Amino acid sequence: MDLRIRRAVDVDLTPVAELRWSSIVDEKNAVPATERVAFVTAFVEWARAARHECYVAEVEGDIRGAAWVVFTERVPSPRALTRVTADLQGVYVDPDYRERGIGERLITHVVDEATARGAERVVVHSSDLAVSLYERVGFTSSRTLLHL
Repeated sequence: MDLRIRRAVDVDLTPVAELRWSSIVDEKNAVPATERVAFVTAFVEWARAARHECYVAEVEGDIRGAAWVVFTERVPSPRALTRVTADLQGVYVDPDYRERGIGERLITHVVDEATARGAERVVVHSSDLAVSLYERVGFTSSRTLLHL
């Protein structure tokens, strides 16, 4: 399998939007707030303007997975004046390409990139089904990371 993990470029955004639609509407049977074409158009516009960065898993020239990361500045501390956290979001692999290590490679790539860019930590809000995947690549649960 010819797998390439890389930062997305503009021409990738439509296939990434299609994957996002599939992950939520087709796979989870969610009721969309809009039509597919309108969603894809809005998503691509959002992605072009967003601070989020997209990484794709390209298999044989086709986008089969995507992951997003956004870097957030943290309050300076006496130990480090510059602090950053990376938030991993929207990770998805085409169901026909799962169980081939694509998700692990995609997540590992994004985590390595975030760490190389100085992120103190990378956080993810996972679905129940993906917890074991994140644990395989080194994520652990934390009693101190709380959310509403």
